[in-house]
Amino acid sequence: MTVKVLALALGIAALGSGLAGCASHTHSQKHADEVRVTKEVHAAEELNRSIVSSVSFAKGQKGLTPEATSEIQKALADARRLGKIKTVEVAVWSDMEYPKKGKSLPSKQIKLANERAKNVEKLIDQVEPKSTIKTFNMAKQPNAFQKWVDTRDAHIKQKLASTGITAAEGVATDRASSALVFIEVE
Repeated sequence: MTVKVLALALGIAALGSGLAGCASHTHSQKHADEVRVTKEVHAAEELNRSIVSSVSFAKGQKGLTPEATSEIQKALADARRLGKIKTVEVAVWSDMEYPKKGKSLPSKQIKLANERAKNVEKLIDQVEPKSTIKTFNMAKQPNAFQKWVDTRDAHIKQKLASTGITAAEGVATDRASSALVFIEVE
């Protein structure tokens, strides 16, 4: 789902109005979707990005689904309408949630997230070859040195945690098998 940060109020209002009169199960799902969009928009604002798009991967698969490909292409087209695309940052999860502090995921999961990141990067480079693309593997925590010097990897992961995108202690998220694409427009 592509979200233009500037359209936050309209999107939340539309989602909120759609909640009235829904069955409880549908209401719960719509509420979860609303919370998810709100977190994505907040993360984009924290990262000073104009567009954020969320895509999903098939479990165990590194390749983009046709829906994910279309969603990324749409996000890039939306960004081009706003101006020149400067940077595209992609946070990519494996089939497991972001590891808790001091924990690590199996190497197979880290590799899966890396392969997914390469495929997203390849697509973006085909569609928008002049943009700078940075990927972040959400299957691993930044190391102590990265945190100390506040590398972009550590910074992104800290911002995603502070906005509720990644799991905090005792808080579950539903980001496994997905990627967030943040687009900076000049």
